[in-house]
Amino acid sequence: MQIDWDGSQWVAIIPFEQRQVVKDSGFTWDPEARKWVTRSLRCVEPVRDFATKRARTAILAAEEQESTALKLSRALHTTQRFKCPPGLAYMPFQEAGIEYALERPFVMIADPPGLGKTIQAVGVVNNSPNCRRILIVCPASLKINWSREFDTWKTDSSLTVGIVTTVKWNEPYKVEIDGKLKTKYLAHTDDVFPDTDVVIVNHELLKRHLERLRDEQWDLIVVDESHYLTNPEADRTLNILGGTKGKGKKKVKVPRLKTTRFLMLSGTPMLSRPRELWPMIKAADPKGWGRNYLTYAYRFCGAYTAAFGLDDTGSSNLPELQAYLRKTFMIRRPKMEALKDLPPKRRQIIELPSNGLQRQLEAEQASFSQNLKEFEALARGTDLPPPEEKTWTNLAEEIERRFGEISRLDYEDRARFLRTPENIAFEEISTARKELAIAKLPMVSEHLTNLMASGEKIICFVYHTEVAEALRQLFPGCAYITGKVASGKRQAEVDRFREDPECQLMIGNINAAGVGHTMTASSIVVFAELAWTPAEMSQAEDRAWRHGQKNAVLVQHLVVEDSLDSRMVTVLIEKQKDLDAALDDVAMLPDFAVN
Repeated sequence: MQIDWDGSQWVAIIPFEQRQVVKDSGFTWDPEARKWVTRSLRCVEPVRDFATKRARTAILAAEEQESTALKLSRALHTTQRFKCPPGLAYMPFQEAGIEYALERPFVMIADPPGLGKTIQAVGVVNNSPNCRRILIVCPASLKINWSREFDTWKTDSSLTVGIVTTVKWNEPYKVEIDGKLKTKYLAHTDDVFPDTDVVIVNHELLKRHLERLRDEQWDLIVVDESHYLTNPEADRTLNILGGTKGKGKKKVKVPRLKTTRFLMLSGTPMLSRPRELWPMIKAADPKGWGRNYLTYAYRFCGAYTAAFGLDDTGSSNLPELQAYLRKTFMIRRPKMEALKDLPPKRRQIIELPSNGLQRQLEAEQASFSQNLKEFEALARGTDLPPPEEKTWTNLAEEIERRFGEISRLDYEDRARFLRTPENIAFEEISTARKELAIAKLPMVSEHLTNLMASGEKIICFVYHTEVAEALRQLFPGCAYITGKVASGKRQAEVDRFREDPECQLMIGNINAAGVGHTMTASSIVVFAELAWTPAEMSQAEDRAWRHGQKNAVLVQHLVVEDSLDSRMVTVLIEKQKDLDAALDDVAMLPDFAVN
């Protein structure tokens, strides 16, 4: 046996009968090269005695490089000082993040929510002399916040900032009715593209201005909440990172936006499972793990060949994946290390009695069970039901696995990627969840009223807009953010919740209010409904658990006894451990209590 180095990876030169040795070490079979290969020091270690001189040299160099990179990816301070506006100062770990980002063409700042990723991004611009054309892609609700933060933290006053937006206006015209001229109005909607150095755009408007954006050579593209780009075939991913769209004869190559540097920002780069990281890895490391998806999937996604094809929805070798991400393009500092004075966070599950809700519970359970059977039959390519009944425990796990991914697709992508029965199943299950959530509102209302009686400000998250609207009617005067609230008005609601002592309650749905906003005026977060994935829950929790919070944060989940949510909440919290293993040094994280 011999282990050699081909310039990018270690290659095992072995007779066929010895293949199990390197396979057990973690080498992966490369079907194109027809060789056992690895890029992981962890895999080479058991067989390093068989390394050639060239391979040993590569091992030593990689060990030194990995050690340095891992230290930098966790750095909480640096000896360098960076340009900053007068009267303001970066926190030490933010300067370390700026230093890390300045040294790489593709970087992900993956600090947990509340550590000032926006400030670090502007710091990169401040300290890049030739950075004049900047594109910032973010959720619509965060465009105004980005404009404010950029103007506050930029050091070059000549750098102009503008938002791509839409303007609605009415064109008057005369019409004769019953012999009289009357004025009517024709509604118009116009897109406005700013003539500025810094352009801020949301994904929906980016698509409308795509050709114009592709013609430009950008000095820096910042993608905020970059975990939106987890599906390699979704439009929002292809529009920015490029790739391949369609299959067979309809397959077309989509170019990525042209830029000198990409800066990705996300507190939850992996929402649930390692395959969601693939678009980033492919873009950041095209000659390494990003070269071949199958090789990546078998190593880190627990992939195996199932009856219906490749199952890559699992996870494997997560500590190795974390080390790889950190040494390649990701910097991430645990919040409790970066903000040593940040109070702890505690989660609490509160079961509400099911009295009077039996009809909704039965409908929910029937919808979940039946639709999952049909969904699995579709996946297996047969109309037969699965061989055994699902237990409640693995049913909850199955729902998170199957429908967590669907929920993050917008309507257009769902229509393109899913068959009609799958869409129907998702909609029916969502309807059952919504009906149960509405039925339990009197108990949710009573719980919120009792909390507010102590004078505390409360954040209440829901999943469905209809549930949010029903709660708003029960609590007039509350702050309120859902997808139907115009993006320009959302920050005003956050400001009112923070500054008005009479405004005790913020109601928001998880997708619209659960990212980007700072709500440290409250230390109590109540979930009246669950999201589909653990990362969405963490993002929402961290609206309160972030820099500026002075009190311990209490997170409460209100679930009806014997409902699917009462099982799913435990699954979601347990799944957080996988995220921690892939993204954080678990030993450095606080222990979250689950009551």
